[in-house]
Amino acid sequence: ADWLAQLRAGGEVAAFADMVAAPIGLDQVVTALCAIARHGPSGILHLSARRDVTYFEIARRIANRIGVAADRVRPTGAAEHGIGPGEAPACTTLACDEFLAGFGLAPIEPRDVVDAVLGLGSSE
Repeated sequence: ADWLAQLRAGGEVAAFADMVAAPIGLDQVVTALCAIARHGPSGILHLSARRDVTYFEIARRIANRIGVAADRVRPTGAAEHGIGPGEAPACTTLACDEFLAGFGLAPIEPRDVVDAVLGLGSSE
C-alpha cells in the first residue's frame, strides 16, 4: 500500500517495527555509478544508507514530514504477517562510508532518502 496516499487521505498505516532497511535513492545510485565509471576502481563495491532503520521509523518520518499525527502509524511485526524467525534480514547496512569518501561523496542518511522521495528538502 502507498503510505503517503493513505496518510494524506486520513487513514492509518501499519509498518514493520522489527524489519529494517538501509534505503538509498536513485540519484545516489547514479552519482556513485558515475564516480565508479570515472575513477575505475576494481573489486566488489556496494552502496547503502549508513544505518538501518525500521519500516516503522520510515513511516513515522513520512507522517512527520507531511504534518500527520504520529499515532496514525501503527507498529506491526513480521510474525503477524507470516514471516518466520530468521526470514527477515537482521541487518541491511553495508559499510560504505570509506568508499563514498574516496569519491568525495557524503554518507547516505536514511532520513534524507525519505525526504527526497517525498520531494522535500532534508530537515532535522
